[in-house]
Amino acid sequence: GFDEASTTSLGEESTVDTETHTHSDECYSIELICTKAEHVHTSECFPDKTADVETVGDWLKTIENVTLSDSVPGNIVEIAKTQLGYTESQLNYQYDESGNKKGYTRYGEWYGNPYGEWNAMFVSFCLKYSDVNDSDKLVSAGAEAMRQLWITNELYSDSKEHNAKVGELVFVDENNDSLSESVAIISEITDDEIKIIIGDYNNAVEEITLD
Repeated sequence: GFDEASTTSLGEESTVDTETHTHSDECYSIELICTKAEHVHTSECFPDKTADVETVGDWLKTIENVTLSDSVPGNIVEIAKTQLGYTESQLNYQYDESGNKKGYTRYGEWYGNPYGEWNAMFVSFCLKYSDVNDSDKLVSAGAEAMRQLWITNELYSDSKEHNAKVGELVFVDENNDSLSESVAIISEITDDEIKIIIGDYNNAVEEITLD
């Protein structure tokens, strides 16, 4: 804006003549505050906080055809299967502190963190609606935190010491740091493969085969 002759500090007399000064283009500057590369704004630049929002009644409709049985593992799988294909919202989102786009999900809404990482919250949702005893003591928003809860409640076994069964959870260490980065539900076991249902996989609930 002003040149050196027009600036002042506290206690000094300004040399600006406020009676005769007329603002010109030199008095204004444009500061770029957007940290993204230059781009043309589209509808994706403006989240719709009302899009895809669900209530308890909305997500209960997705599981209303499941009849719970005496088999808790079977119930967990059946609830999980009703969620296959669900994707996080592309219209309703926010950016986290690292600048990552996080879409709204029903699992986050249910847990109380609508825009959070939802891999573990999806599994927690399935446990809750499968009527797992004391599920509140076993659910978490993070896979490693959930694993620790299962260890505390003496429900966790190392895979080297336990034969996996359908309906059980599998905690996955994705980068060999002895911590679980994700958790999933075992949906099928054959002689050749194990299938799991996992949330927040490509921003969706998917059934995949473990390598």
